[in-house]
Amino acid sequence: MRDSIMSMTGTIVVTNNNVHFYDSLAQDEKSWISHLKGGESASIYSCDNVSCLHPSLQRNITILPEKSYAGKAKQQLKNLKINFENNSEFTDSEIAFLSSIGDIFPIYDYITLEAISGVTILDSSSELIASYTLVQHLKEVITEIRRAVTSLGAKQVSNEHLERYLKELNRVQLFANEKWTSLQTDASRIDKRARLIEQHLIAKEKS
Repeated sequence: MRDSIMSMTGTIVVTNNNVHFYDSLAQDEKSWISHLKGGESASIYSCDNVSCLHPSLQRNITILPEKSYAGKAKQQLKNLKINFENNSEFTDSEIAFLSSIGDIFPIYDYITLEAISGVTILDSSSELIASYTLVQHLKEVITEIRRAVTSLGAKQVSNEHLERYLKELNRVQLFANEKWTSLQTDASRIDKRARLIEQHLIAKEKS
């Protein structure tokens, strides 16, 4: 996942007092969709090791659907449901996944409601969850990168390079914010459906 996030936001690598700027590869809608759902002709940065001080650029990469954000989100949903049905504890990665979604999209509540009602709510929303998670990560990473850029600005780093990189970062954030707005609409639609199911269950119980 780190490689994908770095590919979407770009990054800055500082080694031996040298600063290397890696531009965002999220140049258009096609690139975003490839990382989100899988697709051809994607470009990614690959880490050389754990430190990732010398990332390499790979072009024309095919991202398989199951390896995409949506594919990973679908598998996470499946695991969460299985653990809930079996009354098993969630793993650390599953807890981290739930935390990354936040309160705007209450997955745990929906899973509980599904189990009680027998009505599917989340199966078709893995793309939404993947998109939401990706936007959340972008917002967090961009904030961290801005802090790093501010710190570099106090050192002997070319203002021209910093300004160019910040301009690129602004473009990525604008792109992410546009997606954020559309995701909130989709999330509200799913939440409305969940609330209707909940009201139906309450009415049924009272009768």
